[in-house]
Amino acid sequence: KSHFTNMQTVVHIHESSAKLPLTLAFEPQTPEKDIECIVREAIENIVTFKGLNSDRIVLIDLATGDRLPGDDQSRLHQYKHILVAAEGEDDQVSSMVKSTHWYSNGNIVVKGPRAPRSMHTVSEGRSSSHSNASNFQNPPPQVIQSAPIAPVEVKENPKKEDPPANQVVREPHYLERTGGLYTTPLDGKNPHIWSGAKGCLPFSFLQVGSHFRADCPPPCYLPYSRISKPRKMDKQTLLSGTEITEDGLLKCVDQTILDRQKGIVTDVLKKLASSLANGRGVVGISLPIRIFEARSLVERIADWWSFAPTYLNRAATISDPLERMKLVIAFAIGGIYVNASQFKPFNPILGETYEGEYMDGTKIYCEHMSHHPPITTFLVMGKGYKFSGHYVYNGSLNTTSLLIMSDGPNVVTFDDGQRIVFNMPYIRSKGMLFGDRTYAWVGYMRFEDTQNRLRAAVKLDADIKKGMFGSKRADIFRGKIYECDPSKKLKDVRGSDAVDLDVLKTDDLVKELSPLEGSVLKNLIIDGKEYWNIDRDNPTPHFPIENPLPSDWRYREDLIWLSYGDQRIAEAWKLRLEELQRGERTLRLEHPSAKAHAKNKH
Repeated sequence: KSHFTNMQTVVHIHESSAKLPLTLAFEPQTPEKDIECIVREAIENIVTFKGLNSDRIVLIDLATGDRLPGDDQSRLHQYKHILVAAEGEDDQVSSMVKSTHWYSNGNIVVKGPRAPRSMHTVSEGRSSSHSNASNFQNPPPQVIQSAPIAPVEVKENPKKEDPPANQVVREPHYLERTGGLYTTPLDGKNPHIWSGAKGCLPFSFLQVGSHFRADCPPPCYLPYSRISKPRKMDKQTLLSGTEITEDGLLKCVDQTILDRQKGIVTDVLKKLASSLANGRGVVGISLPIRIFEARSLVERIADWWSFAPTYLNRAATISDPLERMKLVIAFAIGGIYVNASQFKPFNPILGETYEGEYMDGTKIYCEHMSHHPPITTFLVMGKGYKFSGHYVYNGSLNTTSLLIMSDGPNVVTFDDGQRIVFNMPYIRSKGMLFGDRTYAWVGYMRFEDTQNRLRAAVKLDADIKKGMFGSKRADIFRGKIYECDPSKKLKDVRGSDAVDLDVLKTDDLVKELSPLEGSVLKNLIIDGKEYWNIDRDNPTPHFPIENPLPSDWRYREDLIWLSYGDQRIAEAWKLRLEELQRGERTLRLEHPSAKAHAKNKH
């Protein structure tokens, strides 16, 4: 989790019966301070995980097989291949190094009598969890990142013979079994506390070796059996604790939820006053843990897409562009109500990820890519299509309501090349200070397939008021699918102004093809045919994979403690992680590249 200047630097740890040696290899251009930082952190990891005293760790230069003198640690940048071993083993390791031939194939270096038939690397970077998702599952045991060794030709074994009988069969790398690690205490008898002495667990967003704090002990990770059960996704469960009013609003009637959220604005104002008094400004504000649920937004957004197995799978089997457009609209509108929970999910930490699956095997990958502004990217891989995009989260608060915005493109790409892009509507929550706590979807949705000259416009909260004193329903939407003139650009309106934009006035219209209407809490009708019905069509649940990246949402200490039911410790961890993020953001802003960017911007 260290932040290195060169984000392509990779550390790959061998799994062996002795847990050592640890091989580190660096690209020739790796900055000196990064090499020193990585080697020292590797030593700290060994001390933490293997129980070895730091003065028993020795370093060996792979280029010569010689042990590095202790005073050479200040000049680690001179050595591009370093082996870390335990004292007493270094002579044996040095001998092994000198007799071992190193192969290079492209930009990958491997150790052994010949190169393996399949080679993968795992890179640490901004979006590596997406591009290397499949590679990450099965990394070979002795593959490391590029090093300055001359390339040699590596020949495949054409007969694909079985390996020699005396060849050691590797055990799964620890990154292939992350879901089963650290679920029981390291010391002590409390089943929820991993350690009473160590400050954090290996997959923590804190630095390994962080000091122990009694107010926020590291929790045991949640066992997979506890988080792998798919949630119920029927209408009654999803809308539990709410009722649909005559005006089409979703009203919270669960007294437990209302009590937990009571006084939230007053609490925030008190914290704001304290923060300002201490000179921290608004950045010192933290929402109370009682309004949260034990989920992260990076995982919960997958609820929106729960109709992908129903509608996108079907769309991938047909070739009619118009019918595909209708099914994509059903997928998007049908999933709107699925994320109607009255509890707040945790804001993702920079780099936090989620890897999951729907019940039909559709793969889900999400990663929080930016903290200011908050942006989460996603990729869903289905049968005959992929669904990708990102959300930029924002909010607008006034005296009567909170407007929650998730701007960004949602892109459905079918295997034959058809591409449909759309946006999500906004959420308006009222009753923050007084009155009923209600929930409604507002704004508009646009769907666009420029290749086939198709567009659709949907206006939410589009019911027509009946009579001077009549009321209208907030859940009603109206729209149309039409043939368009792609050369005419649409007006892109975001924020509170988007709520009142009349997208049904279409200057780019060539020919109207299909009218559509319905209710986000009832159904969708296109050309008189009901494509989605809330009582008939149930969303497909999703669940996390068993062995995810160590950056997965399930390893957040605040979320784990809330899942265990301890709000006091969860609150302490939440504050600690928020302080970490603020500190890291300050460091990023002070980096020369950030200052240069800011200078060029102005």
